[in-house]
This record gives sequence, C-alpha cells and structure tokens, in this order.
Amino acid sequence: RQTFPRLSVICADTVTDATTASKQQQKNFFICGIGVGQRLRPMARTISPPTAISDVLPMITAHSRHASGSVRKTRPEATGFGAVYFLRQMLEKAGMDIKGQTIAISGFGNVAWGAATKATELGAKVVTISGPDGYIYDPTGLDAEKIAYMLELRASNNDVVEPYAKKFPGSQFFAGKKPWEVKVDIAMPCATQNELNGDQAQALVDNGCICVAEGANMPSTPD
Repeated sequence: RQTFPRLSVICADTVTDATTASKQQQKNFFICGIGVGQRLRPMARTISPPTAISDVLPMITAHSRHASGSVRKTRPEATGFGAVYFLRQMLEKAGMDIKGQTIAISGFGNVAWGAATKATELGAKVVTISGPDGYIYDPTGLDAEKIAYMLELRASNNDVVEPYAKKFPGSQFFAGKKPWEVKVDIAMPCATQNELNGDQAQALVDNGCICVAEGANMPSTPD
C-alpha cells in the first residue's frame, strides 16, 4: 500500500475481509485489482453506516457511480482505449503508424475488448485473444462481429475462448498456451499480472516484434 495525505491506494488482493477493510474507515481510498467491484462493495457495506457509505466506498473505474464507481459515467472501454492511444503515440514518436501493424492481444475482458476495438478502428490488425484455457489465432484479424463476440464470451461466465474457433472458421485455438509465440509487430498483454516473462519476450523479439504496450496491471515479469 502506498499512502498519500488523505488518500490510500490499496491492492484489492490484500483486502480479503471486512476486518481488513475496516482499517480504511474515515479515509479516502482507491482500490485497484481484478474483480474489485464484486469483492469490495459487500465489505464496504458491512463496515460503514448506510449514511456514510459514500465516504468510505472504494472508487472503482468502469463502474457507475451508484455502484461505488467513479463520478464519470460507466466506461469499460477506458483502459483498453488508453493503452492503444499510448501505443499510437509511441509509434508516432518513432516515425511509425499504428495503421497496418499486426497486434497480439491477450485476454478477452474489458481491457482486451477495448484495445481490440480501438486498434481495429485505427487500422491495425488484431490476430489473437486469450483466456485461461489458451489462445485464439485469427490470421484474418478481428472485425466488428468478432469483437462483439468477445463480449458474448465474457458474459457467458465460462472463462474460455475456445468457442471462438468454432464460430469463426479459419481461426485456431491453442490450448494451454499464450499468444506470445505468434509472429506479430506489436504485443499487448491485457489479461493479468505476470503473463509475459523473459523467455516469451525474447520469442517476441526473435519473431520481429517491435513494441510491447501493457494494458493489464503489471503484466510483465521483472526478467
């Protein structure tokens, strides 16, 4: 936890029960992590009188204000869009364009969906998504229909991407693997922490990858 005057930043993985959360009473704090909304909202309600909930509830990006989210409107695309905008700036600084670049994206949740949406809009070709079960390689690239199907996969709560290969002929599913073995120009880890290690980074370099743009929280290992 890193603490600033009147503001605490806490990793949700360290907050496991109401007792731990209660230490944050009377403070303004932000919670970061995966599945924050589902895990923290019930805890906050157990440690605070209903009249004071707004004072201690975490600020959760992409959740609506009434659901303990930010004062802005719900924006699940924010992180993925932002990662792509940052990527575009990096490429422009190097004298390159995002248009025409081939991108490997990991994940299939909000961040991956947002990144795939914006990258495709800007003229890049996204050729992979992934889940806990493995990854999808789609050499023709994602389009609007395929990106929309990512939301269907997520909404199913099955936490798998294999059905994508059955729905879209020409794509392939690689069980138990990550997409960093695919030959691409750019890699965008958008799934979870520590999903890209040194050996995988070297494989990307060997295959001609010119850039890694991180969408997830700390997706690259120290090596």
